[in-house]
Amino acid sequence: MKLTIDIWARLSKEQQERLQQIIARAVPSHERTMSEFFLPRSPVNQARIEKLTQQWQKAITNDAPEKFDIYLQTQNLTHNAQIKTSVSQSTVINQNYFPAKFVEVLIKNPQELPEWANALVELISLATLPEEQVKQSDNISDNQQIPYHQVIEPFLQGAKLTLQQCIATSGLTVSAAGLTDMLAVFANRLWHLVGSVVDFELHLLAANTGLLNNLGAKSQPILDGDVTSWLDRFERFPVLAYLVAVSYMNWRGWMTEICQRLAADRELLCTQLFRGMQLGQLTGFQGDAGDVHAQGRTVAILTFASGNKVVYKPKDLRCAAAFINLVTDLNQSGLEPQLHVRSILTRGNYTWEEFVEYKPCQNSQEVQRFYTRMGMTIRLLQLLEGRDFWLDNLVAHGEYPVFIDLETILQPRPTPTNLLPAEQVARQMLAESVVETCIIAMPTPIEMGIKAEDFGALAMPGEFITPYKRPTASRHNGNRPNEQDYFTWSHTQHAPVLDNNPVDAAEYLQEILAGYKLMQECLQTNQTALLAADSPLVYLSNVPVRFIYRDTWTYHKLIRSSLTPTLLVDPIQREIFFQQLLGPVFTQELETESRNQHCQIVESEIAALLRLDIPFFTSRPNSNAVFTLEGNEVAGYFDDTSWNCLQQRLHCLNKFPLEQQMDLIRSCFATSRPHVDLQVTERNMKSAVIENSWISEAIALGSSILADSVTSSANDLAWLGLVYHPHMDLLSLEVLQSDLLTGTCGLAILFCDLYTITGQASWKDAARGALAATLKSVNHISEAWQEPEWSDRIQRNPYCGAFLGVGAQIFCLRYCAQALTAPELDKIANTCIQNLPLETLITHPSCDFVSGLSGLMLSMVSSTEGLEIGIKLITHLLDIRTKNGELPPPLYPHPSLWMNSFPDATAVLTMGLAKLLKHEHRMAPRFQHELESLLYAQLQNYPGVRHSPGHLLANLDIIQSTRINAEQVLRKIDEYLAVERLATDTVGLLDDLEVAITAFQVTGKDKYLQHAFSSAEQIKTIRESYGSWFPRSFAADRHNLSVVWGVTAIARAFLRLHSPSVFTSIRIVGNPNFS
Repeated sequence: MKLTIDIWARLSKEQQERLQQIIARAVPSHERTMSEFFLPRSPVNQARIEKLTQQWQKAITNDAPEKFDIYLQTQNLTHNAQIKTSVSQSTVINQNYFPAKFVEVLIKNPQELPEWANALVELISLATLPEEQVKQSDNISDNQQIPYHQVIEPFLQGAKLTLQQCIATSGLTVSAAGLTDMLAVFANRLWHLVGSVVDFELHLLAANTGLLNNLGAKSQPILDGDVTSWLDRFERFPVLAYLVAVSYMNWRGWMTEICQRLAADRELLCTQLFRGMQLGQLTGFQGDAGDVHAQGRTVAILTFASGNKVVYKPKDLRCAAAFINLVTDLNQSGLEPQLHVRSILTRGNYTWEEFVEYKPCQNSQEVQRFYTRMGMTIRLLQLLEGRDFWLDNLVAHGEYPVFIDLETILQPRPTPTNLLPAEQVARQMLAESVVETCIIAMPTPIEMGIKAEDFGALAMPGEFITPYKRPTASRHNGNRPNEQDYFTWSHTQHAPVLDNNPVDAAEYLQEILAGYKLMQECLQTNQTALLAADSPLVYLSNVPVRFIYRDTWTYHKLIRSSLTPTLLVDPIQREIFFQQLLGPVFTQELETESRNQHCQIVESEIAALLRLDIPFFTSRPNSNAVFTLEGNEVAGYFDDTSWNCLQQRLHCLNKFPLEQQMDLIRSCFATSRPHVDLQVTERNMKSAVIENSWISEAIALGSSILADSVTSSANDLAWLGLVYHPHMDLLSLEVLQSDLLTGTCGLAILFCDLYTITGQASWKDAARGALAATLKSVNHISEAWQEPEWSDRIQRNPYCGAFLGVGAQIFCLRYCAQALTAPELDKIANTCIQNLPLETLITHPSCDFVSGLSGLMLSMVSSTEGLEIGIKLITHLLDIRTKNGELPPPLYPHPSLWMNSFPDATAVLTMGLAKLLKHEHRMAPRFQHELESLLYAQLQNYPGVRHSPGHLLANLDIIQSTRINAEQVLRKIDEYLAVERLATDTVGLLDDLEVAITAFQVTGKDKYLQHAFSSAEQIKTIRESYGSWFPRSFAADRHNLSVVWGVTAIARAFLRLHSPSVFTSIRIVGNPNFS
């Protein structure tokens, strides 16, 4: 593109020279070989090229040369020769030579530049115009509450001139307020772009001012935004110059496009959306009403003098129009209550939509109908395999729930990797359910130590913590992170309001379920019509839908991270930051075809992110291909098409497992409210009569759990269930993982226990099936320990403890080996122990029992093979305690209610040391003093801790290994068991049962056994009275499978009642007595 000489002429010679140097330093790597624009700078800095090549290689392959060669092959690149140190002005660098992207360049001709560079020159030039030539921008940055508006104000005056020309050319009439709104979009984008740099400059300014004041010198001026200051800023941060240019160029193009399209479609909008009413001038413009895609394009809400509003979406949304047509047909078929429909006008690659207004409900009946319709919508979107229907996608329009973005229906499914056959089937079942629609719940991690947020469409309105850290956030260095370090975001329009108060969906779960059933009945009634050749669904088969390759939160976090000042100095460093996205493509073992497919997609992602766009991939329901942002087809990416999957669901409507699916809704609802204690209606509960033995009760529970498993021809088993992540207080409905807290390790142990008691081979087979995921995980992690990046990964993965991580898996393998008389399992466990990277693991920041070093220590010290590692871990933990006065608390968000089930790290260290000295007397001289100190601390009356079940269980275990005064411990246990429980508090009764039966095992006192029996009878009574083991929870029993607080825990508790001398408490990873 040729730039007019007049724009350059507005700049002084010095400004021109500085700007040319800035552009040359800001050139992205793929443009450095464009000989029409740039020339290589001589002499070539070979040392820089080699350094950047190594950094690029490390980002993608972690310094694995053979994998980097594969990467180069996918790019058709070579790097087996050096660029000549001395180059002439006529030198053309081979674009297929990898290091060419790192060559420093010069501008060939200032009048011939890439489009972004032209935009930068234009923006700088317009900023130099005298104030009288450009009417001031009505303090746009002040109106939008943009900090330090004076910094960006000079750019806004030129942008306003550009916008005025754009509007004039289109023939539109726009009010002053509308013009201000349109300009505000650029102002906000610009501020979000430069904010981190300005923050950095302010910190430097504050530091320098303090120093100058101390020296008695004159302070520096405040931040300025004139052209000279911006050239100074761009010289320090050349990448910022490129991004400012891209942001301006994209905004300018988007404004031009909207104005032209609105001018062309005005009459059409009047006729088809507003019943012939004239719109009048444009008076309001809400830009960036969605994510930014495709070179700065995004959703905008336009308001006209007539009062009408219309939504502009720069996308082909024929899929949304087809969905509305489907809903219209279902309404006309007799659906009651009817669902909301709206007008959608598709115009090729853009769309106009009717604006949906947020409105309150007028009475309680409207609220009930709102949630009935929500249940109906959930079932319909489940049928169409919708995704991303979270709270920001929902508008409460009176008694109508309205999802305003429908682009992610008929979502195709990538083939999951590294899953066992049964896990793959379970994963497909999850995809077929409501869980991944994000309507009911969308638990979202923020950071370890901060409670996850729920962004599901049924979440209560309010202020939410986002995953985006503030630029001024401090590093927590192993301490609990601060929620104040994260940006917050308010959202209210997704929830119905009655009498000015938002209504909680938790109070209307029955209406949601009723609506879900109504839609299922409607779909069954209309099955023939839906499968017919003229079905409204047919139109969906070949229209583009959005494919979500990676979640949008991640994209935003990546873009924010890429705007830190350190990555704005050299464009190559910012590109290397994004190249890390390619890491999994080349470090994981993938087939060549799969690697090439992912490589194309990720490279398209990176290209968009570098330009500040959120990647927007598409697919077509009748195709197994994904289309990149550039329009390239990645064929064969999906094993099946979403259209085929839809047809299968339609054919099976009469076989739809309604009760199982509604259980998934209940459990999914529980993930958004993990600690809600439902107020159940008290009933006259008659004490349960245990007609058979406790073993029969345990067998019945085990059989029920086994019946809900997913099987495969490989004899492995998988389950859908509730998975708990304590470091984020996050409960999610997933395919169960190979852990002991809420996963398949606990199920394998239960089946082993049932096999031990019954001798039935079916339980042995079940135990081995449940163990399959653990064996896969242990084999994988043993291989991972050999990889060079392991030491980096251990810092990011905090799990190595007794319930989460390798400690849990080793304990499970050894337990099952003993129960099943399977020495091969012992061998696998011992190999895992021998390969433990101890020197790396002790750098682990967490000492807690469930997932950290104290849990790993207890798993090790209880076995001969792990004893030496256990001793080293004890020594390490004692050193930490000596240095800090105590072991650090776990990074659990407060309050972490479920973690009271377990002892703290100090109690576990005491347990481990007591076990060690009981069996290894040779260690007494080395550790006896430390044990006595720990015992004293353990028996102190810590408020809130001494009566937790975990603390009491630890004390009971210590009694068996030491000579401490048992009466002091037992008094605390008697106090704990004397507390009266609510009649429906199953979890509390389980705690009582666990403590009481363990106290009986230690003391032999019958009163504790009788208390355990009483607790178990109360639990059984709850089940018979309410039809659920846990009536105070939203979760369905079939998904609440934790061996600590779920159905598996109840089954194991019943087994302990049957054989108190055999089975010990799993909460302190006690070894069974199978002899």
